[in-house]
Amino acid sequence: MVEGGIDKAEELFRRAERLSPRDSREWLPSAGLGYVYYMKEDFASAVAHCEKAVANNPRSATALRFLAASLAKAGQRAKAAEIIVEILRIEPHLTVSSLRARLANQPDAALERISASGQKT
Repeated sequence: MVEGGIDKAEELFRRAERLSPRDSREWLPSAGLGYVYYMKEDFASAVAHCEKAVANNPRSATALRFLAASLAKAGQRAKAAEIIVEILRIEPHLTVSSLRARLANQPDAALERISASGQKT
């Protein structure tokens, strides 16, 4: 994510929110914070930030992916499934392998958590 780890990423995304509260791309720091909280396993906060990102940019597949993963980890599988349907409307050719290739630069821990989101617990 960033040099310095997830805590540094959180600090930078929060700073971006403070510096540009009315920016038309406000969804970016919200999506970033959704990722941060997902990685910290604070799924309720991840859901809240991803929902905010999606409200500001309904076609943000990244925010939608982390929203679906966070919902699944929070036990809201039916709602996660609805979000996945929306993701596939935006990216109809998305596959697990193509997503893994896109995320190849992510830390192994992030990929493991994302992969585990779809597994039953």
